[in-house]
Amino acid sequence: LQILHPVQEPLRQNLPEESLRGLLPSNIVVDVDGEGRIKDITERMGNKLQTMKEKIGEMKALISRYNNVVSEVKKDLNDPNPHIRVCAVMTAVIMETGIRPGRPGNKSVDIKKTKETGSEVKVDTFGATTLNLKHFVGALRDDFVEITFTGKRLVKNTAAISDRDIAKVVKSYVDAGKNALVGNPQSGDLPVFRRQNGHTVSYYDLAHYMRRKLRGLKTRDFRRLKATREFFNAIVKAQVSMRDAIKKLVDAKVKNLRAQVAAEIVGVVEGAYAASRESLSHEPTGASIYAYINTEVVLKFLANGGLDESFEKVILDGAKVVKFDLEAFKTKATSKTAGEREYCLRDV
Repeated sequence: LQILHPVQEPLRQNLPEESLRGLLPSNIVVDVDGEGRIKDITERMGNKLQTMKEKIGEMKALISRYNNVVSEVKKDLNDPNPHIRVCAVMTAVIMETGIRPGRPGNKSVDIKKTKETGSEVKVDTFGATTLNLKHFVGALRDDFVEITFTGKRLVKNTAAISDRDIAKVVKSYVDAGKNALVGNPQSGDLPVFRRQNGHTVSYYDLAHYMRRKLRGLKTRDFRRLKATREFFNAIVKAQVSMRDAIKKLVDAKVKNLRAQVAAEIVGVVEGAYAASRESLSHEPTGASIYAYINTEVVLKFLANGGLDESFEKVILDGAKVVKFDLEAFKTKATSKTAGEREYCLRDV
């Protein structure tokens, strides 16, 4: 805290509300000019793999070529090389759902059972590369597939694939796995996504595919994108009622309007964090969700009085200033055209 206090002074000056600063990662450091315009965003400590600045830059790069990546992966779903096909379907599943890749042998300690038995009890955990037939017991159609499995830290993961091109291919692998049970009942424990000769495709094969075919993309890039997109969508949905509430506060000419609007904002953003965490089946109490969500979305929300542009534009443009613009929130809450815009966003 002593290390962070002096370098976070610009953040405190431009965003004096402690409740609003609490919506940002606790280790964030924002460098601004005299007008509050952002010069740099980074953090102190907690960046073992990548800095916040690097994560933001990578998300912008991914968004700018996302459609090309989708086209490349979908093309590879029909590649004549079976190894490429399997890597492509696992990549497609990760892109659609944000689930982790998983590795054979991954386990987590079951704390409850360990306490009950007096000895350490470990349970298998799964991801895209290790999913087997028992994880596909829900809907299984050419246009929709449900996946349920135990993931990292024994969190129950639920995911759905609604892209028809991807769902159809996933279903074909599951159907092939079920057919293989006839002659080999033990095959039900094998990964569903494997080559026709039975050879499995490892986490390292998948990582190599992404580096070579997708120009260096990593599985966590898609998890971060999924988390941030769900976070954005949750804010857009919730800001409809938030603006209704702010309008009532303005019409009532309440005192301490700034504090009450800030409280409305906190509720919206905290709810969005929870929605994003749930969409990823992330650890319920894990503050690490901050590591997955692009902080510029929060900063832009606070400075612009809401999110009224497309997700892609918000990410690519990024945040320009650090401030809580009360007037922007008031204007958008009381504007006649604001309600029309909110309705369109909500219905989409």
